[in-house]
Amino acid sequence: MRLLFFVLFISTISFGQSPWVRSKGAGYAQIGYSSISNYTSVYSKDAPNGAFQTERVISDRTVSAYGEYGLTPKWTIISSIPLKFVSAGALNTSTTNPITASGDVFGLGNVELGTKYGFYQKNIVASAQLKASAGITGYDAATGLRTGLPAWTIEPMVSIGKGGNNYFIYGYGGVGLRTNEYSNYGRLGIEGGLDINKRFWIIAFVDAVFSFRNGSAGSSLANTLTGLYLNNQEFIAFGPKFIFEPIREKLGITFSMGGGVSNNLVPQKGAMSFGLYYKWD
Repeated sequence: MRLLFFVLFISTISFGQSPWVRSKGAGYAQIGYSSISNYTSVYSKDAPNGAFQTERVISDRTVSAYGEYGLTPKWTIISSIPLKFVSAGALNTSTTNPITASGDVFGLGNVELGTKYGFYQKNIVASAQLKASAGITGYDAATGLRTGLPAWTIEPMVSIGKGGNNYFIYGYGGVGLRTNEYSNYGRLGIEGGLDINKRFWIIAFVDAVFSFRNGSAGSSLANTLTGLYLNNQEFIAFGPKFIFEPIREKLGITFSMGGGVSNNLVPQKGAMSFGLYYKWD
């Protein structure tokens, strides 16, 4: 198995799966940066060897703003705004007649807005969530570069968990319904963490997305050769996350990475993600 790192804030990966809601007037704001630099191959279940080569060296970088705000003791709104910088560099193949041009594209990724309702908040916590992802993104036909999936997505989800002063664990499940002939998908995951010394959290996660393969949307050859935001993306991601809070329960720094199996149409390349957050009551 080749190691595949999944980043915490790439726009195709959902956010806010935990069942905990913010109290009224409380909030959480985070700025994140992630990068998959210089990848040259993409996992593909339909390819004879399980992957295909990109025509050029591709990089995908994201700066994201993420927030949560408690409207009431049970209702929280959540949002994510990703800014994408994608680039196509030198040729990755020996072709003398390339389909794609080199170049860069900067623009919005898939902006997300959602709400979370905590319908059970006792020793076990449960919530229902509904998120919408906008299909308004950038695309350059000459390079084949995209800044997001060109389809709107509605994702209902249920999440259940339990936590204490120095631990938490939760699981979630949902579906994603997409427009523009893109396939719907199912999503399942589990995450748990331990507070080591009141400032440092070690967290483990498993996050899985399975395409229903019920959509007929295709991509141009140029877009396919970049491997960016294609139909029927799938993965099972797992690994660690780390959180350091220099100001406990107020200010924190995050880092995440992980391994992947059963991947489809995602890069065969390592990536890293960092974030800086602030919480208030």
